[in-house]
Amino acid sequence: MNQSPTVKCLRFEEKLPLDFETKVQTLAGSHPMEFKMYLQINGCGVLMKLTDCSNPQNQVCIDVKKIRDDRIIKTTLRTCIAHFKISECELKIQWQFFATIQSVMTILNKTKISSVYLEQRKETEIHPEEVLDALRKASNVTIFWDCEGFYPKTKVKPFHFEKLDMKEAKWVTGKHLTRMFMDCKHLILNRSVLTSTQQELNRFRLTNSEIKTFLKRWMEGSNLRRVETGIKTGINLKSVMKGLEAIPVEKDWSKAKNGGCYKIKQKNGLEVFVYRDPEFTLTTEDLLKETHFVNAF
Repeated sequence: MNQSPTVKCLRFEEKLPLDFETKVQTLAGSHPMEFKMYLQINGCGVLMKLTDCSNPQNQVCIDVKKIRDDRIIKTTLRTCIAHFKISECELKIQWQFFATIQSVMTILNKTKISSVYLEQRKETEIHPEEVLDALRKASNVTIFWDCEGFYPKTKVKPFHFEKLDMKEAKWVTGKHLTRMFMDCKHLILNRSVLTSTQQELNRFRLTNSEIKTFLKRWMEGSNLRRVETGIKTGINLKSVMKGLEAIPVEKDWSKAKNGGCYKIKQKNGLEVFVYRDPEFTLTTEDLLKETHFVNAF
């Protein structure tokens, strides 16, 4: 017989009660179980959903609305971290200042962060690499950052995300690809400047030379297993592959027509397919298997 879900909630508006920590401690109990946490921070407030790892039917919800002071966010999070055993955290942050993002990541420093979804379109002088640097503890990151005109910062070390999905990434250049993202496993530049208007493409698009430099760097050694750049125009793979140890894939499939697909490999023997259909993509998937011949976009 299935047990009925047990959900315990604390809800507040604008401020925390003086006995907030006592209330949280009571919820946690003297011998708290391990919990997975979903944490959402946005203009409406902070929402925490804690799920018992041993029994997902048991849940705790802490909801604080109409917050005008980010100190309340930090107090709420610190208190919960102190009294609940958090094994893993999924984080969603929207419309917050960079200082708040940094504070949240610092508080979660000893907690495994499976994923971060960050949406931030306010004009800011904060370099997007600094934002990614603050999030580097996370395994998977999806980030909306509507800015442009930035260049690689030498003080920021290369990233090692399992998956990095960057939306509106107008700041990403060929230098970023070869210096900052080679040690990620899955990189997506979706709806970036690379898929924007022709005027923007003329200003920011990656050139054949930059793509060739990127592929040379990958062949020397890289953790990248899949790259989806969103580049639909301006890339001539025949020109890019000239001078590289690349094998044309001659098959009667859309990816392989007219010099649109090649196979390259690293020094350690790892092989990838590089193709345009129509977007420029690099993948370790075996495209010669029919099941993999699906447009990544």
